[in-house]
Amino acid sequence: MPLIPEGFSPMPPRGAFIDLNGPFYHDGHVQFGFIPKERHCNLLGFAHGGMIATFLDSAMAHSVVTAHGYAIVTEQLTINYISVVAKNRWAEVEVCLDEREDDHIFAKAVLQSRGQICAKGQANFKLLVRRPVRNDGRQTLR
Repeated sequence: MPLIPEGFSPMPPRGAFIDLNGPFYHDGHVQFGFIPKERHCNLLGFAHGGMIATFLDSAMAHSVVTAHGYAIVTEQLTINYISVVAKNRWAEVEVCLDEREDDHIFAKAVLQSRGQICAKGQANFKLLVRRPVRNDGRQTLR
């Protein structure tokens, strides 16, 4: 079983859907990771494309919420799959936040595993309302 790299810790709870699909880890800044288990994989033993999309979306969304303090929704998500992510192998995403335009912010992410790029994602998030910071990491709307 691969170890979680030094400097990474479990992400705070993000709601039932994400909690069921994790665990996800982060370095407290712009890097996120996870280890695909059997439940995350297709019949070939590779991380399912839907799982990769969920992981990229979650990493980018967490970065937006952390940086801007808004509750958000994903308006558009584009994923380019480049290579496979094998079961039980550490996969890591680095997120870059792009410009903000009014109540929208754009993000990009690159997923790597075993030293190679496996997927790239970009998303457009709609900023809803400022949210109070909760100690469990979940967004709240007023």
